[in-house]
Amino acid sequence: MNCWVFHPSVFDQLRPRFERFLRAAPAPDSEFYLPTAVQTLLAAGSTQVWVLLSPSRWLGVTYAGDKEKLVAFVRQQVAQHRYPAPLWG
Repeated sequence: MNCWVFHPSVFDQLRPRFERFLRAAPAPDSEFYLPTAVQTLLAAGSTQVWVLLSPSRWLGVTYAGDKEKLVAFVRQQVAQHRYPAPLWG
C-alpha cells in the first residue's frame, strides 16, 4: 500500500501528460498510471520523490472480493484499539 503526497507544483508537470492521455481518446476502462507519470518526471530530472516507511499495517480494497478481508481487518484494528469505535460518527 502506498499513499502519494504531492507538492502542488507537480500538477503543473502532470497536467500536460494527462491532457495528452485524454486527447488519445482512451477506452472507458483505461487508466492514467500515476507511477508511470511520476517515473517519467524522475527520469527527466524534473521532480524528486521521498519514500517514507510506516510501521502501520494497511489494507486496500480493489475488488469486491476484498471486502470480507477488509471487514475482518478493521474489526481487528478496533478490537486492538488502533482504530476508534465507532469508526465513523
